Amino acid sequence: MGIFDKLLDNRNMHWRVRQADRNWKRWKWELKRKFAHKGAAKVNKFSMVVVGRNDNYGGDFSERLKATIDWNYNRVPNCELIYVEWNSIPDRPSDTDWISKRYPNSKCFIVPNSIHQIYSRLTLKYP
Repeated sequence: MGIFDKLLDNRNMHWRVRQADRNWKRWKWELKRKFAHKGAAKVNKFSMVVVGRNDNYGGDFSERLKATIDWNYNRVPNCELIYVEWNSIPDRPSDTDWISKRYPNSKCFIVPNSIHQIYSRLTLKYP
């Protein structure tokens, strides 16, 4: 990779960071608008649902997952984390172990290969 390629990657990363920041500000504003109810309707709890599979596609999946969850936890503190590990690979350690230790408000579920096989054979028809 040459210097020009590194500069191009760096600019691309800065663009992505700025775009993610803009998206977050827009999303945060929408959340405030939707949850700013007066009277009896009030949101007391927020749940974050993350689905993953540690097949190490694209690099160290566990580190990227940790960074994603930490980023969200910093923006929405005290939320409930629901992590679903879909069709885990038998020779890889499960991410549910370190997630349940690191995040006290977490619930972890593992969807085994047998259930994955059932749903992967279904053909869904959309309207």
